[in-house]
Amino acid sequence: MNVLISSMGLSPGVVTEAIKYLIKNGIKIHKVVVLTTNEAYQRYWSLLYEYLIDEKGFKSEDIQFRILPSDDIRSIEEELRVFAEMRNSILDYKKEGNTLILNIAGGRKTMSADLLLLGLMLGAG
Repeated sequence: MNVLISSMGLSPGVVTEAIKYLIKNGIKIHKVVVLTTNEAYQRYWSLLYEYLIDEKGFKSEDIQFRILPSDDIRSIEEELRVFAEMRNSILDYKKEGNTLILNIAGGRKTMSADLLLLGLMLGAG
């Protein structure tokens, strides 16, 4: 199963554009996991959820939002909590034998850097 794990800040278009690109290139996505902040989730979850269901044919069980523990990283402790949540998200889907596709375009630079680093460290997408 192909799982798209995408970081997302206040621009949900990074997720929709990644999905469009993958579909256009013949890659079927079975599940979408969005790593995002509480603020971004509150603003955009329904818009993104409706798009994925209505326009791309996903089922509700194929869409997961994972809320990161901090809206904006201001300390090393917050960074480590965000990093751990992102790591757990990758490991949860990797252990099921899925093919992971990581989209690092969304969110603050720390989110993108963390997701890229974790992908390299954990051998994911």
